Amino acid sequence: MEIDCASIDGRIDVNQLSSTSRITVPKGVSIAVLTHGLRTRTIVGAGVRQDEDSPNIVELNGVESELIVEGR
Repeated sequence: MEIDCASIDGRIDVNQLSSTSRITVPKGVSIAVLTHGLRTRTIVGAGVRQDEDSPNIVELNGVESELIVEGR
């Protein structure tokens, strides 16, 4: 799945099984990245500003899944 966010204000939940998805978020907007599930992982690109206290949350839930977070 390809997700392209022109803006982000709040929470985005990605739920998947045995998949790889890519989400693009605006550069300079802080986000909190959460990962839950079995054999899941999140890869965060260099253009993404992470802040664990941000109200903007990108969360991956699933089994054997991967989420790639990129800034644009």
